[in-house]
Amino acid sequence: MNLEEVLSSSVKKYFESESFKIMLTGTINECMEAVDKRMSILELSLKKLEDQLKLQEELKLAAESPTPIIELEMNLGLKSLKQSDTSDPFVVSPVSIISGIHPFFKCATPETRLRMAKLILEGGTPDDLTEYFIDLLSVLRATVDFSEIVNLEGPSDPTIQYLYRGGNHGLTKNVFDEFLSMKLKFLEIESSSESREFSLLNTLSCSALFNHWFHTFTKFEGKFHNSPDSERDVEYMSWKGYRQFYSENDEFQMVQLNMRHWVKLTIFVPKTRFGLANILKNLKDCEQFSWLIKKKKLVYVDISVPKMKINTEIQLEGLMTSLGADKNLYKEVTKTVMKSDEDITSLIHKSEFELNEKEDDETEYDYGVLECYRPFNPIFFEQKIEVKADHPFIFLYLKDNHVLFFDVLTSSVKKYFESEPFKFMLTGTVKECMEFVTKRMNRLELSLKNLEDQLKLQEELKLAAENPTPIIELEMNLGLMLLKQSDTSNPFVVSPVSIIIGTHPFFKCATPETRLRMAKPILEGGTPDDLTEYFIDLLSVLRATVHFSEIVNLEGPSDPTIQYLYRGGYHGLTKNVFDDFLSMKLKFVEIESSSESCESTLLNTFSCSALFNHWFHRFSAFEGQFYDSPDSQRDFEYMLWPNHRHFFSENDEFQMVQINMRQCVTLNVFVPKARFGLTSILKNLKDCEQFSKMIKKTKLVYVDISVPKLKINTEVKLEGFMTTLGADKNLYKEVTKTVMESDEVITSLIHRSEFELDEKEDDETEYDYGVLECYEPFNPNYKFFEQKIEVKADHPFLYMYLKDNHVLFFVSKYYESDMFKIMLKSTIKECMKPLNEKVKALESRLRDLEDKLKVQKELEQAQQMPTAKSELEISLALHLMKGMEISESFVISPVSIILAIHPFFKSASPQLRLKWAKLFLEGGAPDDMTEYFVDLLSVLRASVLRYEIRRRDGKANDPTIQHLYRNQGYHALEESVFKDFLSTKLKFIEFESDEMIVNSINYNPIFDEMIHTFFHSKRTFYSTDSSPQTMGFMEWGAYQHHFSEDDTFRMVGIQMRKHISLHIFLPKIRFGLSNALKIQKNGEKLHKLISTAEKKYVNIALPRFNINTETDLASFMKSIGIEKELYDTISEKVYRNIPSFVHKSQFELTYQKYNMEEMLYNDDYVDDRDYTGAVYDGAPYCVYFHGPKLEFLADHPFLFMLVKDSHV
Repeated sequence: MNLEEVLSSSVKKYFESESFKIMLTGTINECMEAVDKRMSILELSLKKLEDQLKLQEELKLAAESPTPIIELEMNLGLKSLKQSDTSDPFVVSPVSIISGIHPFFKCATPETRLRMAKLILEGGTPDDLTEYFIDLLSVLRATVDFSEIVNLEGPSDPTIQYLYRGGNHGLTKNVFDEFLSMKLKFLEIESSSESREFSLLNTLSCSALFNHWFHTFTKFEGKFHNSPDSERDVEYMSWKGYRQFYSENDEFQMVQLNMRHWVKLTIFVPKTRFGLANILKNLKDCEQFSWLIKKKKLVYVDISVPKMKINTEIQLEGLMTSLGADKNLYKEVTKTVMKSDEDITSLIHKSEFELNEKEDDETEYDYGVLECYRPFNPIFFEQKIEVKADHPFIFLYLKDNHVLFFDVLTSSVKKYFESEPFKFMLTGTVKECMEFVTKRMNRLELSLKNLEDQLKLQEELKLAAENPTPIIELEMNLGLMLLKQSDTSNPFVVSPVSIIIGTHPFFKCATPETRLRMAKPILEGGTPDDLTEYFIDLLSVLRATVHFSEIVNLEGPSDPTIQYLYRGGYHGLTKNVFDDFLSMKLKFVEIESSSESCESTLLNTFSCSALFNHWFHRFSAFEGQFYDSPDSQRDFEYMLWPNHRHFFSENDEFQMVQINMRQCVTLNVFVPKARFGLTSILKNLKDCEQFSKMIKKTKLVYVDISVPKLKINTEVKLEGFMTTLGADKNLYKEVTKTVMESDEVITSLIHRSEFELDEKEDDETEYDYGVLECYEPFNPNYKFFEQKIEVKADHPFLYMYLKDNHVLFFVSKYYESDMFKIMLKSTIKECMKPLNEKVKALESRLRDLEDKLKVQKELEQAQQMPTAKSELEISLALHLMKGMEISESFVISPVSIILAIHPFFKSASPQLRLKWAKLFLEGGAPDDMTEYFVDLLSVLRASVLRYEIRRRDGKANDPTIQHLYRNQGYHALEESVFKDFLSTKLKFIEFESDEMIVNSINYNPIFDEMIHTFFHSKRTFYSTDSSPQTMGFMEWGAYQHHFSEDDTFRMVGIQMRKHISLHIFLPKIRFGLSNALKIQKNGEKLHKLISTAEKKYVNIALPRFNINTETDLASFMKSIGIEKELYDTISEKVYRNIPSFVHKSQFELTYQKYNMEEMLYNDDYVDDRDYTGAVYDGAPYCVYFHGPKLEFLADHPFLFMLVKDSHV
């Protein structure tokens, strides 16, 4: 019957009325308030996640290229400036702030110390940070010239290293000891008279006073220009005609004024007169200031600087939080270091800096610095640079290359920010940026949902491990999940048991990782072994055929198969069914083709007729009404059990009655107490825990229960469910090919269920899924019983069909109006518009986060799985080739080049050895590098079989025997060769002259007609489209070879010997080899082609060729740290200059004709051909093949690799 027809006109009018729409809109808006709050929380979480990822990236970059300490201190000053909301001139002391952190560091846990070190020193260790604190102590507390300390008696005093730091500033031992014991702490407690709150205070004040005796300057009155319309009178100090350290870039002029030998005032004056505010707005770090200081040169400069005095106070809560300083750490510092019981949770930094003049005096006046020399050289010079700091500028006060003060002199920032031009510019910029923010809402919603589902799954698995969910409840949850995901408006039925057992073929074909992933969601944290056992339990539910007593009476209780021949209750499996299931003959999936779309899918089907039998179940039948809604009803035939005892339970929402159909087969009916409340209950239902509890809490009571007869069909797509289990395209392909024995492309799984609830003619024979039971499940008490419960399923309800405590069917019996759904979706969509606009702003950020997390996972996986050595060797070859202009045939040997480094490695410093191990083995140790050299030696100098060495030595326990054969191949080293290599007698380099060192290799991989069965031909080879040449080719027809391809190359591997193979990479674009090599960032893609190749029948045509190449590797050797001293050491003579390092390679691909007559008729014939360490043990090809095959014609430029023992 059509739902449109059964829905009454009054319901339609109400649903389409304005009053209902107003009520619905109000309700949805009320619900959206909670969603809006959650979205705000999401924005905050995303911001924190972005900051965390940004920090991780910065630390990683810092570890690869350490930022200078001075730049880190500048960055702290810049960060403090940007976080401060002051509009006055600004000054902060990075050295004082970091020194003030020392007490927190001393009281922190090891984890927090590590966090502090990583943030302050960008990836440093706690030991590095301890050393850094002492460096800063010498900046702040130097009192004597270091020469007075180093003359202490006893040069072996272990503390002497701490008693002088950088330059002329020295620490006495008592200051050092007080700092380590926390007597000297750079913190004090300050109380607020207004709020009566306490805080920790870190202060530093300094008067940088220029002395006429030292610095010889002049003074004058002038204007300081805050902005184009604002100026004030100030007194300037000026140096004219002096040499100063100077540098510049596009934005700043920098002048460095020496106050003492290691004390400098560094001034950065913007070239754009009032451009400082705009520069600071875009400034992310102080790299350019650090660069300007490094690039400074002595030039003649006229520099004038205003006198000034600046005070600043800033809160350091944000910095301390990022360093891990929580309430507990503040409490520990207050109690242990400050000896106070006050409740303090904040840290304040106060700075005061004065730039002025001082009366001529030769005595010391600034931070214990002893220096009495004149830093300037007054010489007049006509061509000089003029720098006038008469508008907003930045300056640094440096001591011992540490930033004692970071200052910004400007009072125009606030005025500029409050001005109309800035507001107009800002508004235009924001509007311009906002044009690109609204894209693809659906993708964001899906991404957020996937992320929420993933986090929810992790939480559920964690809870499940602590408190395991019953199997029956997990099966109900699967049914509920599919019900909620389905958009059908008809009655709904699925079989959780059938769906789960339908995943068994996927489980069998999956990788161990995917099996574990499948077990965790299906069994909430279970193992693959648990899931295997669970599949067999479900098999007994669906395929039980005999009473288990017929099985357990088998002779011999020790029969190992008996454990599989009966499962739960009275339902048993025969051995042939069990064997068919394990061998995948019984698979519960089939292939279905669609005539409309011509696409095929995997289909999991299950149908069941739950037929009540009068002989068993003693019921009566009657006609009645089923109410779909208050205004919609239909005629139904009911089955009624009056005055019978049934298992019954209830809660606030449902009454539940359990009707026994057989022993271990039950129909469980859940009738909502609110007559039409099922839709609302299902909407708020997160799982089926309450259903599971109700089944557990049942009691036998007298119940009048009536249930309508019905028949329901449902089809659901399981793509989402299978994706959560890890079923990707490759797994679908494997299942289709291996289990279904089909070559079709299938990437989806559909489940169809049919369930019928009806009556059957009286019959004592068995009719339902092999269940053997003939007892009367009810106790019909025909004596009237006054107190009984009435349950009438005459309105929308749920029921479950259980067997052996497994959910055979999960059924929802209710109807909805399609028209109402359309109207509801439209209304919700209208209400969602404001939220959509807000959410769209998060899309690009979320996409970036997902990409970064993906990259992080790939990096973690790469770290867990070390790169193959052959891939590293390919990467080395590509790196060397990219530095050359290759217009002709070219050959290079990575193995030979690396072996040539061995003599240098033996003589190198430990630091350089470690560097090479990390470079060539991606993070390896020097010991790994030593072992790698010996592996490569066996590739080039193998001469005998490994078993010949064992037989020759006869020493099983000889510790050197491990070096006498390498890898699993047949290539072995003799002991004499090995010893010569270790002593560098054998060193793979030659000293041809005073100016040249040569590393050479000649290798001719000769094909043997006897082994490789090929034929000869003449073909045209095209170097370019317009330069053909006739060459001799070797051709193999219809043999099996290893073949693979990607978007750039087709690759075929020709086996020459056991563990020796020739790999040809033919570009798919005919003359595209040069471009194909340019896009190779490393050897990963080429190595993947080799490692993923599969055997296929290929016709190959390959030209014979001979290539000689000389390659200058001097720049490469220099780049890895090989300097003149190492050349002198290994050659045992002194070079005038660094010699050139030349790599010579000769490679010939040809064949050797086999003289069959001489072999057969000459008794003295000896096969003395040199196979260069290769021992032949059988033909590498299989028999001739007739059928479809691939064509591989190498008649245009290609790449080739000869691989031996997995080395290039």
